[in-house]
Amino acid sequence: MTFHAYYRLVLRLLDFDFDRDTPAGATQNPGAGPWSPDDGGAFMRKILNGNETELTPFLVDHGAKYLLYHGWGDGLIGGEPTVGYYSGIVRDTFGGDEAAAQEQVRLFMVSGMGDCRDDFGAGSASEWDKLAPLIEWVENGTPPDSIVVRHTNDEGEMDNERILCPWPLQPTYNGPTGAGAGSDPDNWVAANFSCEPQQ
Repeated sequence: MTFHAYYRLVLRLLDFDFDRDTPAGATQNPGAGPWSPDDGGAFMRKILNGNETELTPFLVDHGAKYLLYHGWGDGLIGGEPTVGYYSGIVRDTFGGDEAAAQEQVRLFMVSGMGDCRDDFGAGSASEWDKLAPLIEWVENGTPPDSIVVRHTNDEGEMDNERILCPWPLQPTYNGPTGAGAGSDPDNWVAANFSCEPQQ
């Protein structure tokens, strides 16, 4: 499938609504099993229309942890709906208590990252471990206050390192100052960044 054919397909499905666009009873199946419930399509609606923000049974009752991330450079699905989804969780699950929400759910917005990639800019090779912070949070109770991301050059050497911050904080350079200090690649290390409130 060419990129343009894929793009047309995706654009056509951007406004897909399970209730409107699926024939009545399409997911009904009298057979047994979790993937074939005879529920008039309710099971698949929960999967495909996954925008529920009242997650008390998951986050509060079970003490689950929820780590979300989204790229600001995503040209297909903008970052604003994900920020809105996170805000909805804070509102509907935690009664607007941001501090309580941060104990269970964290959103990391990634500058320059496109759709479904660790791409922090055109042609970049970047890496960051999304699972290790979640494991540390679940197993040791330490929520991620930041996540280190690294960029490597064509030779595989790290040439840039930054941090991601939990929303609504943002990474701020606080390394060496002076003429050109912020533009010096030697200063592009995670230790020279901190998570600060947005200005």
